[in-house]
Amino acid sequence: MTLTSAASATFSGNVVLYATRLSGELLGPTLTLTPGNAESTLLQVLNTLTRWSRSQ
Repeated sequence: MTLTSAASATFSGNVVLYATRLSGELLGPTLTLTPGNAESTLLQVLNTLTRWSRSQ
């Protein structure tokens, strides 16, 4: 397991990031994403809609 407190991270290529909890600042307030919280569910729905709209 790797724990980082860096202010940013850069990924390139085909990257898959597995995390049980992801926390950071988004436009000011701190946002914490876990598999079951409302924010994570909303992002999953938006991601699905984005992929659907691209395929149309």
